[in-house]
Formats: sequence, structure tokens, C-alpha cells
Amino acid sequence: MLETVSCERLMRRCASAVGFTAGVPSGSGFGERLCDTVNDAVARVWGKARWPQLTVFERRWFRPPWGEGVAYEAGQEVWHAGAYWRAALAGPVGEPGVDAAWEEVALADLVKFIALDQPWERHEIGLRGVDLAAFAFGRDPRVCAGAAPLAGCAWMGDYPGGGATRVRLPADAPESVVVAYQPPAPRFSLEAWEAGRAYGYGERVYHGGECWRCLGNGVSEEPVVDCGVGVWERVRLPEFMVACVRAYVAAAFLEDEQGRARAYGRADAELEALREAFCGGTSAYGEAAFGGYGDE
Repeated sequence: MLETVSCERLMRRCASAVGFTAGVPSGSGFGERLCDTVNDAVARVWGKARWPQLTVFERRWFRPPWGEGVAYEAGQEVWHAGAYWRAALAGPVGEPGVDAAWEEVALADLVKFIALDQPWERHEIGLRGVDLAAFAFGRDPRVCAGAAPLAGCAWMGDYPGGGATRVRLPADAPESVVVAYQPPAPRFSLEAWEAGRAYGYGERVYHGGECWRCLGNGVSEEPVVDCGVGVWERVRLPEFMVACVRAYVAAAFLEDEQGRARAYGRADAELEALREAFCGGTSAYGEAAFGGYGDE
């Protein structure tokens, strides 16, 4: 598994790089500046390459699973009991395949796409973490030797920089695919968790030395490792990136313009060396790619 560091360890190591040795400076102006600078540095390092160590492989379906009691709009599509279904009526309707308010959608008639942010999935797909030539597989390439990526994947709309948020798959794609992608860069927060407060999807808090990202809406449970599925997830950084992040943070806090420029140059060189060491000549499907990231 990929070794990761907690928010507390990351902030301590970055704070010490700028001469602050009194722990994690949460709840202060310096703490806010440090956290913002760390997030900027993390994004810079994370976005340098498609790191094989960060590649996530997941099986995904083209529509969300049917939810009992959910009020659907007419025309909405879901996945249930091995098939895709379209709501013929609006409002809460019964189970697809049982309630006549649903009609089955033939696989050949389905517009097949994977959205970068599918709320029913645990992880978002990074905007720059997609290689269309090796994005989707009919069979899991980790266990099926010779599994080839599906040809013909394309952005729906413009290039992602122009607003595309979905990848369209070829018409002959199977009912579900294994996708390979790099998640977005993690973002950290030093805002303390408040007991009794209800948090919404995507909000981040600091508690117990960890940064936590909320996975639901109206969540008031304490963020702990065993809080349950779909409640909170830890936000962590791969250990191999910490030194480069620390170097960028140290550079950002230098007041002398020339010294700051030189420090950024050294940090850039360190990051390029890291990229060469981890990505140069490494197969996109090497064993290191299968560890996932974040909570492990």
C-alpha cells in the first residue's frame, strides 16, 4: 500500500520549514496562510505528472443505482438489478422491473459516459487525471493479462479546460467498465470540527490530527476512522511528495524576492527529479499503481 501522512504531520513538517516549531498552528492567521500555501504546493506537485502510484482502478456504471424513496424526474435513468431503466413518470416510484413507471433501456440505446464527479462514487476523477487512450477497460487489467483499453473514448464537449466534465465511451462498451484515473489533488483544512454541527458534502474539517472530508449531507457524526461508510474520509498526502511540498512552502514564505526565486528554482529541480524517479520508464500498469490513495 502507498504510505501516506496525516494532516498534522504534513503541517508540522511544513511549519518547521518556515521556522515555526510550536505544533500545528490552527485557528490563527499564520495557520490559515500556512494551510493555503500547503494546498497550493500540493496542487503543484500532484499536477506535475500522472503518477502511476496514484492511479485508481474502479468498476463504474454509467448511471446511479436506483434509490428507494427517491423522487425522480421523468426521463431520469438508473442502474438496477443488472439493467438500465428510465423513469416514465415523475416523483417517487417503485422498484424498476416491478413498477410499470420504469421502462428498461436497451444497452445499445444508452448514451454511455462516465462523469468526472459522480456523487454516488467515493472518489472524483481528476480533471487532468484522465488518459483517454487508457481510461476504460472491459476487463480489469490488474487481474486479466492482456486486457486492452477500450478505443474511442472522447470528451463530451470541449477539451476539459473548456468545460467538459464527462468522458463518452464507445457504443459497443459493456454495461460497466473498469476505469483508470488519478483523483484530484487533496485539499487540507485546519478548521476544527464542531460537535453538533451538520456538515455538507465536500466540507473539510480538522479533528484528531487528521483532515476529514464529508461524504454526505447533514452529517453530525464525529469524524473517526470507524465512523461508517459514506460519512467521512481522511484526507492524506503520499509520503513521497512531502519533501517537495515542504520545499515549495519554504520558498513561498521567503520575503527576499531573489532568494524566493532561487528557492523556487531548487524546488522545481527537486520535483523534476522526483517525477523522473517515479514516472520515467514506469509502466502505467505497474504493481505500484494498485495501492489506491488517501485512507490506506
